[in-house]
Amino acid sequence: AGGAAPPPPPPPPATSSPVQVAEICLDLLLAETERHFMHRDVQNANTSSSDDAKHLQAIGYRVGYALVERCSRGKPRPTDKLDAVKFVCKDFWSAAFGKNVDHLRTNHRGVF
Repeated sequence: AGGAAPPPPPPPPATSSPVQVAEICLDLLLAETERHFMHRDVQNANTSSSDDAKHLQAIGYRVGYALVERCSRGKPRPTDKLDAVKFVCKDFWSAAFGKNVDHLRTNHRGVF
């Protein structure tokens, strides 16, 4: 019975802000990812635990890189070490850890 195809579903409603996920969900996802890579049965896998650690480290690097890109979007590129440290301590740290840097010391010679 070659009837007409049903109409497509309506598009999802537009939102004024991006979808957000509770921080605990991301914490649990990361913990489970780490558990998977660090504790899986190596005998049944084609990779060694060293390869798993390297893969997990690469995932962490990509996530960190993406977070830095997101935090720095629309901001001027740091021109010196002090500007870079300020960015890490103010913008990146609060985005990554949800709090301000506890304490930062310098010897007033460019070493932090």
